[in-house]
Amino acid sequence: EAGAWGGNAVANHPKMELIVGDAHKYLMETTETFDVIIMDISDPIEAGPGIALYTQEFYRRASRVLRPKSGVFVTQAGSADFVPPPHAFPTTADGCVVDDEENSKESNCFGPILNTLGTVFDHAVPYTVPMPSFGEDWGFVMAFDGSEEDRAELVGLSSGTVDKLVEERIEVVEGVPEHGFRSLGVRRAVTGKERGGDALK
Repeated sequence: EAGAWGGNAVANHPKMELIVGDAHKYLMETTETFDVIIMDISDPIEAGPGIALYTQEFYRRASRVLRPKSGVFVTQAGSADFVPPPHAFPTTADGCVVDDEENSKESNCFGPILNTLGTVFDHAVPYTVPMPSFGEDWGFVMAFDGSEEDRAELVGLSSGTVDKLVEERIEVVEGVPEHGFRSLGVRRAVTGKERGGDALK
């Protein structure tokens, strides 16, 4: 419900611009420059609505419209569990999981997204967060250009420091209720060797 997030107070805020349309077309044609691009869209399932937003071509374009040397690109990257949960696969009429190679390819997108971003940006940093409503950990990838020192500094930030930086930058908007969605203290960079629950340690 929009009211829980501030409804009209958010929609009418001068920093808010809602564009309903084709995200791929918009990014390919825009002349704007962005500090951050955050994508929380559907998984890159073949013939799905978001597949064009996970290509190397799209990531290259995103890198060109980000502010040089300080722009950051973040995308959801699907399930971060090693073995995808049963609901990630289609089932037969009697409830049995259809477990074939094609279905497995479509449900495991964390690694391919990370690897593709790594071909475009200097750094692609994977991380996970627990997603109780999904019943599993969810993967994200943050990509940016810069030195190895920049990467080390960013990955080395403590959760407390991240929380403090988030709180310092959140603007209180009249009409938007206070809630616990601001900073959860959850930020886990992963090395790529963790699997499932191990990524939470």
